[in-house]
Amino acid sequence: MRPREGSRETHGQMRTTLAARVVRAVTAVLLLLMPLFGFIGYRISRDIVREQIVQRQRIATAAAMATVDRLVAVAGHDIQLIAEDGLIERALESPESARELAANDWQQLQLDKMAALTGPWERLVIADAAGKILLSAGGQHVGESIPDDPAVREVFLRARKGETTHSDAYLSSTGRRAIVFGTP
Repeated sequence: MRPREGSRETHGQMRTTLAARVVRAVTAVLLLLMPLFGFIGYRISRDIVREQIVQRQRIATAAAMATVDRLVAVAGHDIQLIAEDGLIERALESPESARELAANDWQQLQLDKMAALTGPWERLVIADAAGKILLSAGGQHVGESIPDDPAVREVFLRARKGETTHSDAYLSSTGRRAIVFGTP
């Protein structure tokens, strides 16, 4: 393009003006597209971080559940060991031996020792087939009936049928979280 007559623009100046216009146009397009690129980058990063958080939470939950399962299995095993002790077997042979059990301080000490070695237990009791507590760690609740809590009753009935069992975790009538174990 030729400069007009009387015009002071030279060929070099026209090129500079054209280059400036191109630079301004590219800058304007980039300024318009930058927020879009930023938003897309934010969304991708957010999704990646969210997935990593979910994955870590799943791993932590699985580890916690495995720990709980191990603790429940150990507690169930401890209950079986206590139940297989000759002290309890003798106590449940007849009503007379059950009365003797309740009156015998040595047997109370034995149960307290077993509870200390396998616990801690909030309540550890030996009950007869009718649900009357014959012996209790710490000596409390002797002579009472087992609590009328549905989870306790279910485990008690299953233990009477010969199953070693436990309840799911539940909120007891005292408002505390509990798991009930039972064994024949």
